[in-house]
Amino acid sequence: MLASCSGRKGPEGRYPLHYLVWHNRARDLDRELSAKQADIEQLDPRGRTPLHLATTLGHLECARVLLKHGADVGKENRSGWTVLQEAVSTRDLELVQLVLRYRDYQRAVKRLAGIPILLEKLRKAQDFYVEMKWEFTSWVPLVSKICPSDTYKVWKSGQNLRVDTTLLGFDHMTWQRGNRSFVFRGQDTSAVVMEIDHDRRVVYSETLALASHDQEVLLAAVQPTEEQVMGRLTAPVVTTQLDTKNIAFERNKSGILGWRSEKTEMVNGYEAKVYGASNVELITRTRTEHLSDQHKGKSKGSKTPLQSFLGIAEQHVGPNNGVSAPGGPP
Repeated sequence: MLASCSGRKGPEGRYPLHYLVWHNRARDLDRELSAKQADIEQLDPRGRTPLHLATTLGHLECARVLLKHGADVGKENRSGWTVLQEAVSTRDLELVQLVLRYRDYQRAVKRLAGIPILLEKLRKAQDFYVEMKWEFTSWVPLVSKICPSDTYKVWKSGQNLRVDTTLLGFDHMTWQRGNRSFVFRGQDTSAVVMEIDHDRRVVYSETLALASHDQEVLLAAVQPTEEQVMGRLTAPVVTTQLDTKNIAFERNKSGILGWRSEKTEMVNGYEAKVYGASNVELITRTRTEHLSDQHKGKSKGSKTPLQSFLGIAEQHVGPNNGVSAPGGPP
């Protein structure tokens, strides 16, 4: 029986939780975490938390123990994959359902915990009304036509806030439009959040109050359906990031050849220098090891027209991504 790994040498002493996860010793892991002597978010040499390792190896009971003790589902490993993405890649429906449930639970707790702070800031802030107009353009031909633009209208009165918008999202190369209002109504220790769909005349309302939700109630409320889980298990795992390690900045020029000068623009009454950034890559990485041949076939050629037009780099990652070979601890 293992009471503590702190006095032991080797991986068992340096990475006690990872060691127990590697050997799938869920009961010993529970005892070690109950003693509160080990760091539940410690990173191993491959940049993985114990929860990352448990999901990568498909050790369901170890993952259950770590989540019960508060392991952070939102962490990314050194390769940029989340706990949920690693769980999906195991093809284990129950593991994906468990991780998805705790991810949504932790998000809800963080959101509810911020309500008192937000209410206090709203109390102190002056009432106002403001319109924020914004639009994106591009020097790439035709791209400006699909870039979004909108005017946000924001009202603040006491502890109440309202935002009106017409830009709802992006789907199949088209920006989705509608007429929506988002209303935040602050109360003494809680708040009501409403989404008003003016086109359909429908109101979605939710009361946010940390005191009225214990862990079991919240966990029950965020239980994912089997359909939601299967939707993830039948779709590629995709992550997108900006690679700026080779980024370079240089002053933009204006004028005709031979009479060119460094470009400036007026911003809020100030003369501002204009710089250009180059060598920035948008990299999309895709994992499909959890997909059946049928679903892999569907995912091929699913690159969006925008990705193809802009030449976005895409990397396909093999099934052994970030997993050390069996036969020894991490």
